[in-house]
Amino acid sequence: MADVAEIRPLLDIPQPVVTRVRVHVTAGQMAGMIAIVLHDLDAQKQAQDWFSTAAATAQEAGDRQLQAWVLVRAAVVPINYGAPQTAAMIAERAPHAAESPSTAVARLAAAVAARAYSLTHSPSRPARRAPPPRCCGG
Repeated sequence: MADVAEIRPLLDIPQPVVTRVRVHVTAGQMAGMIAIVLHDLDAQKQAQDWFSTAAATAQEAGDRQLQAWVLVRAAVVPINYGAPQTAAMIAERAPHAAESPSTAVARLAAAVAARAYSLTHSPSRPARRAPPPRCCGG
């Protein structure tokens, strides 16, 4: 958490545009990685909060690839909590956010969406309800 706290002051002082963008991208990447770890630790609420932070900083930076990556990674949460339709809907938005269907994140989105769709036809899977991530408007 100390690393994230050190980034905040860089945004509170005037910076050249290039520097502000780099700081936002770095903050978005860090927030996304924190969200992934929290999700792995089954801290769903905190993970969603960090995905929200990652989405906001990616948007502020104007980094379309980072925005798409955050969407794809956030889509994994509803898969694991029994909401595969929500996951598929979020994952399908990632290639559009990236503005290119031929990027690595678009391919990851296709894999996540395929996994989600496969679960919608699996009645034997126990469902755990989860709200869609706030960052991704599911």
